[in-house]
Amino acid sequence: MILVHTLILAAIAFWPGGQWTHLSFAIAFVLCGLCAGSYFPLAAKQLADSAFETGQAGSKLETADHIGASVGGLLTSLALVPVLGTKVTLFIFVLLILANMPSAVLRLYKPSPFLLSQESREVLATTNFGLRRLGYILFGIGLSVILCSNLLAKAGAELRPSLPQYAAQALAGELKIAPESKVLSDGALHLGTPYGGKINYFRVCDANDKLNGYTFSSEDLAPEVSGFGGKMNLAIYVDATGRLINFHIIWSNETPSYLELLSQWRGLLTEHQLFQLEPFADIHAVTGATVSSKAVLSALERSGYRFASQVLGQPLQSGIIEEKIHQANYLPDVHGIYLISAFVLTFIVIYRGGFRSRLAILCFNLVVGGIVLNAQYSSEQIATILSLHSPAVGLSGAFLLVVAMPLLVIIFGNIYCGYICPFGAAQELLGYIVPHRFKPAAGEIPAESMRKARFVKYVILFILIMVFFVSRNRTTLASDPLIGVFSGSATLYTVSGGLIVAAALIGSIFYTRFWCRYLCPVGALLSLLNNVTVLKRFLPARRFGRCEFGLTAKDQMDCLYCDRCRYQTKDQRPRTKDSGLASYSSRYLVVVAVLVGIFVSTVSVKRFLQVIPAGLSQPVVSASAAGQPRDVDLQRIRTMIRQRRLSDQEAEFYKKAK
Repeated sequence: MILVHTLILAAIAFWPGGQWTHLSFAIAFVLCGLCAGSYFPLAAKQLADSAFETGQAGSKLETADHIGASVGGLLTSLALVPVLGTKVTLFIFVLLILANMPSAVLRLYKPSPFLLSQESREVLATTNFGLRRLGYILFGIGLSVILCSNLLAKAGAELRPSLPQYAAQALAGELKIAPESKVLSDGALHLGTPYGGKINYFRVCDANDKLNGYTFSSEDLAPEVSGFGGKMNLAIYVDATGRLINFHIIWSNETPSYLELLSQWRGLLTEHQLFQLEPFADIHAVTGATVSSKAVLSALERSGYRFASQVLGQPLQSGIIEEKIHQANYLPDVHGIYLISAFVLTFIVIYRGGFRSRLAILCFNLVVGGIVLNAQYSSEQIATILSLHSPAVGLSGAFLLVVAMPLLVIIFGNIYCGYICPFGAAQELLGYIVPHRFKPAAGEIPAESMRKARFVKYVILFILIMVFFVSRNRTTLASDPLIGVFSGSATLYTVSGGLIVAAALIGSIFYTRFWCRYLCPVGALLSLLNNVTVLKRFLPARRFGRCEFGLTAKDQMDCLYCDRCRYQTKDQRPRTKDSGLASYSSRYLVVVAVLVGIFVSTVSVKRFLQVIPAGLSQPVVSASAAGQPRDVDLQRIRTMIRQRRLSDQEAEFYKKAK
């Protein structure tokens, strides 16, 4: 019924209107009514058959139907259709209806209650099935939000100019700017410009119309340049000879904390000649933001060279820079070499190693991958790949983290969390340092409690995805400690991030890999891919009977492939005498996980509420000192202050309104 309904709605939305007849439209209208009307008896039957509901199923469903119809009617008539239009509204309805598909498919694997005994019906009411069903619902809603957000972002990218006039004027200051354009030759169309070979730029002139320089966009001239989070766009200002005067980032998908590291470094780039080869040969990348700084250098170098040769027609050595770009794309950087080495060493330990070799690889990944290189897979990479962005294809660390890491999990299982994650290694190694009497023994914590606690990380992942894809602001992801735990950079969330890291490490003292098992949103996403594991049959068998985390064959999606079940360690052996502290702490595992999860989510939601007006490009109403309130676009004001078009200092001469 869901499939039929969505197909009809999609046909109404996207089939050309001229090909519809009165009869065909009437048939589609009747079929939509039949589908919508069928949901009520189908849902009523499910509630009546459910072991969770007795009596009153019809009245509850009828109330929900009335409330849903009222709310849907108000949203459609007052918000969706007037703002988005009929086609987009119907498309959103299609996505919302399809969000019920995972739950519907799940019911295919659930036997009919009439064929089960009373004891089997009680099994269906277990927390495992209830949480899994809730997980499918969250998955459907999250997928719908991601699709809608990406569609709106794509539409916005097509509508916005590559070089807005305000950005060019901000670079030129008090000088005049005049728009210019140049249609590139057929040989230059390989640049992939969004305007079919047409480059828009500005001439910068003084009061006497004397040429002072040019402003142009890297999106037009170097669209292939990608940073850590994907493509970026720079507004570049050069003088008539090609000397770089200033630049700023119009938009990017880079981690905000990484861009903060470039604030002082970018001053070293001015005065370099962009109309020549290798203008930044003496400039080094910024440690801690290597990929982002290299992307800025590459965008400036390529854009300046191509602007001089293709737009201004200056005779330069053509083909040299293109050959250099082609060679650089496939050379591994330091982060790429480390990740490839970590993959190889992990496979060697899995097949040929033992417990001590596993500890050695954990120490290696903690020191090299975490402390030295900060090559950490985090929610930043999740946001990048789900936003359909990607770093430049190659063996760089950025590309391997964003694209290769999920593929590795799909093929071999979640060995990243088990072996390669530096923060996971820190937690496990800390657990070995603490005496065993402070931790609960294997089997002391009920499997049901651990199952409930493990579900918290999926809720955190859902909240992070919702707040990011509604706001499209990467600072909402700052509650993930994996982003900055090894970066050493100060951010707006240093205190909150420090508390989250402290809670994770303290929790790992009493519960092995506390953050990884119960709270990590990255682990939640990789767990969703864990069931695929194409080469599962070639991996060492999991010994779920020994699993200290209460996993069974049915729960293998949450398996971290840590191989602790394969090595009979001391803390996994049953104890003859229970520890009082362990028994006490095991009762509150779920409570602690939920409380820390709420705190992590609150940090992101708080930031979401701060940036949502700016993220939606909506003006914020601010009351003036006297008279009627007026609309003030605070985000634009902040941008103008940052671009030095406005001052943030108090005016010297003014009169206060009474």
